[in-house]
Amino acid sequence: MSVENILNEFKKKFLFSDWFNVCVIFLFSGLLFGLPILQTNMTWRTDAYFHLSRIFDMSSYLREFKTPLIVNLHSFADVGQSINGMYPFLSIAPLVFITSHFSPIHQYFTINWLFILSGSILNYFVFQKLGASKLRSLTAVSLISSFINVFAFSSLSLHGVWSIYFMFPLAVLSISRLKNNNWWYVLTLSMSLSFMLNTHLLSALLSVLLLSFYYVYIFLKSENKPKVIAKTVVSLIIFVILSLSTLTNLLTISKDSLTSLETFELSAGTVNIEQMIHSLTNPSIFGVSVPSLFGSLFILDILFLFLWKQLSKHTHILFLIALALQIIVSPYFPWDLLQKTPVSTIQFPSRFVPLILIILVIGLATDNFFDNTKLIIAINIFSCLLAISFQTSNASAKIHFPFFPPQISSYDHAESNLLNYREHTLLNEDDLKNPTFYRLKSYPEYIPKNTNKHNNLYSDSVNNHIVLNDKKEISNVSVYATGNIVNYAFKDEVTGDVDLPLWKYSGVNYSALNHPDNPIKLSKRHTVSLNTQKTKLIQIKVTNPKIVNAFFWVSIYAWVISLIAILAKIIYFRIPNTRKYKH
Repeated sequence: MSVENILNEFKKKFLFSDWFNVCVIFLFSGLLFGLPILQTNMTWRTDAYFHLSRIFDMSSYLREFKTPLIVNLHSFADVGQSINGMYPFLSIAPLVFITSHFSPIHQYFTINWLFILSGSILNYFVFQKLGASKLRSLTAVSLISSFINVFAFSSLSLHGVWSIYFMFPLAVLSISRLKNNNWWYVLTLSMSLSFMLNTHLLSALLSVLLLSFYYVYIFLKSENKPKVIAKTVVSLIIFVILSLSTLTNLLTISKDSLTSLETFELSAGTVNIEQMIHSLTNPSIFGVSVPSLFGSLFILDILFLFLWKQLSKHTHILFLIALALQIIVSPYFPWDLLQKTPVSTIQFPSRFVPLILIILVIGLATDNFFDNTKLIIAINIFSCLLAISFQTSNASAKIHFPFFPPQISSYDHAESNLLNYREHTLLNEDDLKNPTFYRLKSYPEYIPKNTNKHNNLYSDSVNNHIVLNDKKEISNVSVYATGNIVNYAFKDEVTGDVDLPLWKYSGVNYSALNHPDNPIKLSKRHTVSLNTQKTKLIQIKVTNPKIVNAFFWVSIYAWVISLIAILAKIIYFRIPNTRKYKH
């Protein structure tokens, strides 16, 4: 065989094969998300502190093979706020465990990269199942990766959108196959919905609202509706089992009346055409709403409108849905009327933008017209330029960051220490390795309400570690957590009623280690209180209810079994080659 024949055979069997494209995805995600792992510093911005603190707290348990507490003792000011109970962590827990011995910086970026890589590979095959060619699937994945790259590094807040970008297409695919005889998609539907719930509640809610319309369409179109209903019931049962940990955590913590999510002016978080156009020439690198994605949305809108006549009816429907959602997230929608309703918990209408983008990408991937080589090249160039321009701007901006040396050698008052951290403060490894860093800030959400139904009058005193001893304030107290024990060391002896700066939830177990005969009481400010003899040290042990720990492992094992079943199906039973599905 000649060299030319060998090369032709190589091109035929390998070039743009699934193996080749997976390698491209690995390389592309590695360049965009893997290289930051090598960094030894990161910037303080938007939700970075929140997620870093969550990961730090979980790592302290998982590295010792212990179930994380549903209240946070090692972060968020060490006041036992139930971030873990109300903000799902099951989807991230395995990766936190794998990276638990990494430095915080490397851990954070490694977790992000592993999710991006696995999600991109998953969607590459999902898009093929939806009818896309290998090349179109690769193009769609590269476009999504570029969007995520902008979102991830502009705010250092990625955890909430994992579920949207990576599981929404799988959910769409699974719903479309409910009317078929293949029962494997019942499992993938359960897994996709459960992953959303186990990652981010609000993202899951928004996704399910959209998916429910598609489900109704598939149901009405089905010729065997009882089968669809039966599959739906089975899927819901599996979904509950996979989500038992998150559901149990929510129910346990919700036994108390809790403060709600911080609300913002809804109309201020909308997206208009001026912003979309402006973001193309002057993208904000560190904006909370990530305006650079607005410009990408505008370009996709123009592309779909320009090619309207050449696109399929299916793509028309997807574009109209995306357009309707864009009207909803615009200032022209009456958001002011919804400001004082439960809808305000969405905080920013621009949260819909990732969903709009993924709907358009699904249309791009599943329309045969986009097999046009010139279009594919243009879209891939756009993806690369978006990622490169943002990273270039990001790297340039880092050089000019004002650097405020953090002062975290001791813990005083949360807010005063936070004054050392501006939006663009550079944080190095030593900063993030310091446990004190994660004690700098608490949040107003998910804490028990006291006698004031609208505001928690005592949150500042709790966050600043003020102890009330017979109603007298004691501020010179050393507070530190070891495992699931919070220690309160006093300079002078205390006696009588001691009200500790530790939030008390009725569903969580509290006990005094060095004062076992003294029952734990609920104070007026809804914290842990007890009556004690003269002492300079009080140790409070905090434990999850047994059902919380049990269901955590039930959900973990259920996920392991589900993944093994899917892999066995793929490897041993060999799923037939993708057939284009007519919607």
